[in-house]
Amino acid sequence: MNPTIDSPKLYITGSRLETYISCPRKYYYANIRKLQKPFGKKSPLLAFDQSLHKTLTSFYRFHNNIEPFDYAKLLRFLSFNWRDSDYETPEMASEYKESAITCLKNYFANYCNDSTDKHIETDFFFKTEISGIEYGGKIDRIDKNEDGTLEIIDYKTGKMPTDGVTELESSLTVQMLFLACDEIFPNQVNRLTYIYLKDNQVLYVNRNNERLKECLKTFQELTNSLKEENYAPNPSNACGWCDYKAQCPEGQKSVLSLAKLKTYLDCPQKFSFKYIDKKQVPNTSSITSLLFYSYINSMLSNLYKGKKQYSTSKLMEHANKALNAHKELDDETKQALLDDCHTAFDYINELISKFGFPDSQELKTELKYSFNSVVLSANIDRLDLLPNGKYQIVVYKTGKHQPNENAIKNDITSALYWFIANYQYPEKIDSISFIYLLAKETITFIPSEIAINRLQDSVKDFIKENSFEGVQGSLCSWCEYYGPCPKWKVKPHELVNETVEQFKQRIRLSYSKMSLYLNCPYSYKRLYLDRIAPKPQPFFDFGTAIHETFENIYAPSNNIIEKPSLEDLINVYEKVRLKYRDGFANEQIEEEYHQDGIRQLTLYYNHFIRDKVFKPAEAVEKYFEIPLGKYAVMTGSIDRIDKLEDGTYEILDYKTEPTLRPQNEVDKDKQLSIYYWAAKKSMGYNISKLSLLMLDHDVKIKTTRKDSDIEAVLESIDKTAYEMIHETNFIPKKNKYCKSCDHLNECPLKEEILADESLSSMQKFSDFIKENDVVI
Repeated sequence: MNPTIDSPKLYITGSRLETYISCPRKYYYANIRKLQKPFGKKSPLLAFDQSLHKTLTSFYRFHNNIEPFDYAKLLRFLSFNWRDSDYETPEMASEYKESAITCLKNYFANYCNDSTDKHIETDFFFKTEISGIEYGGKIDRIDKNEDGTLEIIDYKTGKMPTDGVTELESSLTVQMLFLACDEIFPNQVNRLTYIYLKDNQVLYVNRNNERLKECLKTFQELTNSLKEENYAPNPSNACGWCDYKAQCPEGQKSVLSLAKLKTYLDCPQKFSFKYIDKKQVPNTSSITSLLFYSYINSMLSNLYKGKKQYSTSKLMEHANKALNAHKELDDETKQALLDDCHTAFDYINELISKFGFPDSQELKTELKYSFNSVVLSANIDRLDLLPNGKYQIVVYKTGKHQPNENAIKNDITSALYWFIANYQYPEKIDSISFIYLLAKETITFIPSEIAINRLQDSVKDFIKENSFEGVQGSLCSWCEYYGPCPKWKVKPHELVNETVEQFKQRIRLSYSKMSLYLNCPYSYKRLYLDRIAPKPQPFFDFGTAIHETFENIYAPSNNIIEKPSLEDLINVYEKVRLKYRDGFANEQIEEEYHQDGIRQLTLYYNHFIRDKVFKPAEAVEKYFEIPLGKYAVMTGSIDRIDKLEDGTYEILDYKTEPTLRPQNEVDKDKQLSIYYWAAKKSMGYNISKLSLLMLDHDVKIKTTRKDSDIEAVLESIDKTAYEMIHETNFIPKKNKYCKSCDHLNECPLKEEILADESLSSMQKFSDFIKENDVVI
């Protein structure tokens, strides 16, 4: 009988374990096939980390216990272990070295105050057996305490975990270190110490036998998977930076996460800058909002995992401790975060008290699905099993406001959760639940078919996109790529020779925002200062659908050369209008507006398309920002700009309102004057004509402007901007829009307005609405 040869034991380290958890295929390439990584310069963060670790190792290894610690000696070790050539530029090397010196200065002040040196090992490499597996790694330093116990010390050069010690306690590799120490130093290690050099903080993880049992079970499951040679790829956003991307078929696919999709939908150019060109920019993200989001998500994950309810005050003790560890926060910011934590915890306790703990099958998990040549990805906070045997997707929202249910149902980013989950769990998804922690609202919904179709269309557009054309909009000046963006040939702040920061001190005004203030300062305050979201209104949805229909027909990018038929026009409208339905209180009202839209579009087609030469517009929905006077920057979008036969241009503005404007009013219309000035000064168009298309009346009202007409308009806007900046009273003012105002019930003039029969609702079908008892 042939002798058997025992197969070698599986050897794994903490870093290998983390690699396998993140992507088994990457583990396979690195540790089974042992593929060589592509040659390249080490990252500055890695160089920084290695220099500090080597410095501290040398500092302790060559320390004479008789002598006191010497700071100058510590810096000499840094100089010996530092290589400027590891960094891209001398300036980068200098910046990182200055940070290293700060880290060591703080470290010396905190841990080297006396000559007591308790260390017994530095850079201690170990290998031991756990559950039949060889487990190894390196410990930065081991100290021996007076009671004979050992303290394991790990230096960290990255950011401290948002959730502090709770996040460390839940780490598999942290708990594995306890298990390894139990084999190497039996009954001697009860605490692990993590020193965060950049944050000047220390976190302690104490032994917890229950966690160690869970850890051992997870470790056994993972190593069994390794023994079975399960090396399936786990595509994620990290694929773009993987050393083995070229060898991995899944690595060739683009990963389209929720964040990436939002960026792409907002502006394809920004997506290109951020994810394709990987342009480096200063970190302009809101640190406090990210900190709050990360902390709350981590805390709630632990809460639902343990299924034990704690009082809000008890949870706040943890929040206070966790946020106090973030020394970079000032007292005001910290208190604001604590107030938000209290609101969130209070609402979660409300839900738990009312419904109990759900049967959560997954916590903080990622949904993924391969669609064509991309991998769609979305992180969810919970996957709950409902009594009907189906799953509910749960996502925590940490913004202070939430949109209405219809808007969420029709949002394509909401549809992404549904789309992926239904492929990952076929016929098992019941609904999605967004929990708005600060607004204390929960919205449970199923995305509309329109949203899902739009999502698929957007993904297909993304796949075939090759130009990543930028989109100008109101948030551009806050974008981190505003400087290099080619979409802005001349930046608005350059028109008045101001810096970006100076320019941001101006009040940003749209024509509607300024008009609201002039009509009623009280209503302006409620909307823009108190931030009370406007109620959905049918005339807003109706107007938006009509405008987008024309945008689709006339957009130059659509390359429509042949004249569209009336059927083409109506078909576009039928598709577009389904996206804007939030303001319709019932189907009857929606149908009234629907039919009126068909009527208005038919009138327009017969008058302006049927017997006319058709050509695309020069521009549609052309966004502008233009500084006016000393105090204002006017923003807006021009509905349409047409090029005329003589080479000049015409501005066209669509109006769906039921009132017909007289010629003298149009000749003095301030909005058209602003459009004229913006088109000429910031876009370079020679405007010879401006027209209002009064669609309800099938009338085109033409007017003109001269530069000399604009001076008085600019003075008026500048004066209004100054008043708005310095306004303190916001006194209500009766105007023709009062009976359609969202804030009528709280208005001090309510009784007077309701008694005034000369005022009527701006709702086109207001009589129909009143008959059906719909509140307007």
